[in-house]
Amino acid sequence: MKNIIIATISLALSASAFAADNATAATEGRPAIIRMGSVCYQPTGDDLGPQVPCDDRYSDAERIAGVDWFKKNKLKNTNSPGARADWEAWQATTGIASYNARLEAYAQERAKQGAQHADAAKPFLSGICEQGHIAFSQDPDLSSCEFEVSEFERNYWLAMQGDYEAQLSVGGCFKETAYRADPIFRWPCRRVVRADEAMMCAWYLVAMSSGHVKGGGEGDAAEKFGYVYECDKKPWAVRQSMLGTATALFNQIYHRPLPLAGQRGQ
Repeated sequence: MKNIIIATISLALSASAFAADNATAATEGRPAIIRMGSVCYQPTGDDLGPQVPCDDRYSDAERIAGVDWFKKNKLKNTNSPGARADWEAWQATTGIASYNARLEAYAQERAKQGAQHADAAKPFLSGICEQGHIAFSQDPDLSSCEFEVSEFERNYWLAMQGDYEAQLSVGGCFKETAYRADPIFRWPCRRVVRADEAMMCAWYLVAMSSGHVKGGGEGDAAEKFGYVYECDKKPWAVRQSMLGTATALFNQIYHRPLPLAGQRGQ
């Protein structure tokens, strides 16, 4: 009987040690291994490095390490306002071991950033997220409405700081789009922002004039981001309004004249 008790205790201790080892592995991960999707890598500096076999015992820690690696590299390579804000939000969630819980906390930190700078974006909201709006009783897809508003508010704040990606995103939010357009093709923020062709084109013009585009020059930037197709063929009144808005925005953001002001709107 004594031997049975000792064996039972020993087995329980072994099970506890195994669970503790797995918990440590999930928290700490394998040194220098990151996971992107279902593929694992051993990075060398900015390079992803060779693929290595994945071990699901380390899944959460290596997914977190993958996000960490990606955001560090983006910050290092661009040092843009968006990259800095992303890194700040991600760092604020340090210490959370679960990958999904870390992402949820990161989304909340991003939402806080948007809320802290929401006033500048509020005049452009469509009001569709307000409780009394008829869309609430007609469209179950409005469950993500508040998230879309938060992302627009955050992107508008970043765009006004000179973030190139945010400027393009904000411009896309103003495009005229049928409210019930297929979500696959609908820009996520278009239902929560009032359509305004002049504002859309103004932001595209600000982005392509900012000097952030690498290679190809202004003409390539215009084609790549739809300025020529979306804006150059608009009615004269829209182009005049766009040019005036773009000039004011560019001066407010960069404290210098809009480079293309003399070449557009004719």
